Amino acid sequence: MTKPDVFQGSVAVAETARDKASYSGFLAGLFETDVRWDLFTSIGIPQMSPAALDFLERFKIALIPLDPERVDSEGELPEPVLKTLAEIGAFGIKIPRRFGGLELTQSEYQKVATLCASFDASLTVLLSAAQSIGVPEPLRLFGTEEQKTTYLPRLARGEISGFALTERNVGCDISKVETYAVRVIENGKTVAYRLTGEKFFITNSVKQDGEFLCSMLVVIARIVDRPEELQDPQAEKRYGAFIVETHWPGCSVTRLRFEGVRGIYNGVPTFNNVYVPIENRLGNEEDGLRIALATLTVGRLTLPAASSGGLKQCLSVMRWWGRTRVQWNKPIGEHTLIGEKLCRAAAYTLALDAVMAFWAPPFSPGDQHAADACLAALAQQAAITEFQHTLSDVTGLRRNVPDFKVRMGLATGEVVIGTIGSETTKSYTVIGDTVNVASRLEGANKAYGTAIMASEETVRLVERADLAEHLHPGLHPTHIRNRGPLIVRAV
Repeated sequence: MTKPDVFQGSVAVAETARDKASYSGFLAGLFETDVRWDLFTSIGIPQMSPAALDFLERFKIALIPLDPERVDSEGELPEPVLKTLAEIGAFGIKIPRRFGGLELTQSEYQKVATLCASFDASLTVLLSAAQSIGVPEPLRLFGTEEQKTTYLPRLARGEISGFALTERNVGCDISKVETYAVRVIENGKTVAYRLTGEKFFITNSVKQDGEFLCSMLVVIARIVDRPEELQDPQAEKRYGAFIVETHWPGCSVTRLRFEGVRGIYNGVPTFNNVYVPIENRLGNEEDGLRIALATLTVGRLTLPAASSGGLKQCLSVMRWWGRTRVQWNKPIGEHTLIGEKLCRAAAYTLALDAVMAFWAPPFSPGDQHAADACLAALAQQAAITEFQHTLSDVTGLRRNVPDFKVRMGLATGEVVIGTIGSETTKSYTVIGDTVNVASRLEGANKAYGTAIMASEETVRLVERADLAEHLHPGLHPTHIRNRGPLIVRAV
C-alpha cells in the first residue's frame, strides 16, 4: 500500500506557492500564534494625512451629482461622474506619486471606501475592484519596473482594470482552472503565450455586450506546452498571472445582470488564442497562485470598510429621526426603549469598525469550527432581524420599510487558506471546492426561500452540539416559517 500524498488538489497547489518570507509585524505573529504585545507602545487609530483629507473632500463633491436610485434603476453609472472621479485621481488612490497616483495608505483608502459605500454600492464595487484586485495592486506587489512604468501612469489617469480568476465550472479553485496559456517558443526560449479560455463573474470587465469597460485585466491561467496537457493528470501544473489588454485580437465579452447591485459591470470575458508577450507576465510561471492570493487578500480588506459605510448611513438616518420625531414632549431617541435600540445599532457599527481595524484569525479548536460557523450564522440572522425591527421602530415606518435579507451557505471540508501579502495587509484568503459548495448553497437559499443552508457534512458535525432546535432536516419553505432563525440541511 502506497502512502498518499500529504497535499492534494488545491492544497498541493497552495503549498507550492506558499510564502517563505519571515514577517515581524503584529498581524503576522497572529498567524503563528505569537501575540507580539511588545510591539504596542500605544493603541490608536491611524490619522489621515493632509493629502488624504483633501482628496476625501474632493471625493465628496464628486459624488453629489450621482443619483443612487437612478443607478440601480438603469443599471448604469453616469459617464460624467466617472470622468470627474478619474480627474481627481480616484482610480489611482494607492498608486505611487512617481507614477501619477495619490499614494494614499491602505487605511486611508479604506476610509474612501467607507464614504463611497455610504452613498452608492455600485460605484463602490467599481472603485474597489479597480483599486484592490485590479491591475494596480498585483502590479505594485509583483510587477517589474518596466511593467509599472508602462501601466501605472495609465491606470492613475483613470483607465479601469479588473482581475480574472473565477470560471463557470470551477469557481475560484485555481487547481482546476481551465483557461490556459500555451508557450510560444522561439530559438528555444519562451517569448510569449497564446491565451485561451473563458472567465466568469469578472467585475469591471464589461460595459455592454461586445464592449469592454476595462482596458486591461490580470488573467490567471494554467501554463502548458500543449492544450492536451489539461486532460493529463500527470502533467505539471503551473499557473501564471498575465496583464491582458482587452483591445487585443481574440478578446470578447458579454455582460451579466443581477437583481441586487444592478449598476455593477460584471461580465464573461472570453479569450481566443490571444497573443500575450512574455513582458506581460507578472512574476515567474509558478507565481500565479501567490499573486492571486496576495491580490485577493487586499481585496478582502475593502469589504468590511464598505459594509461599515452602509451601516453608518443607516445609523445616521435612525439618529436623525430619533432627534426629529417628538413624542410625549421629547424626541423619541430620548425615550429608554428607542435609545436602547439606537445604542445597540451603534454598538454593532462600532464592532464592525473594530473588526476592520484589528481583525485576526479564529483560535477555536478544529473540531469546533462547524458549530462555530453555525452559531455565527444564527447570530448574524438574528442581528439582521433585530436591525430590521429597530429601523421600523425608530423611523415609525410601517410601509415601504427597507427589507434587509442575508443568505448564508455553510460547508465543511478542506480549503486553501492564503496568508500571503504585504506585511501591512496580511490576511486570510480562502478558496477551494468547499468555498464553491458554500457559494452554491447560498444561492439555493434564494430558490427555497430560506436564509441559512448547510451541507450534510456540516450538519453531521454540529448535531452533537447544542443546536438541535435550530436544525431543520428538509428544504420545503412552508415548514420553516415563523420559527426564527433555522439552519436548513441541504439534502
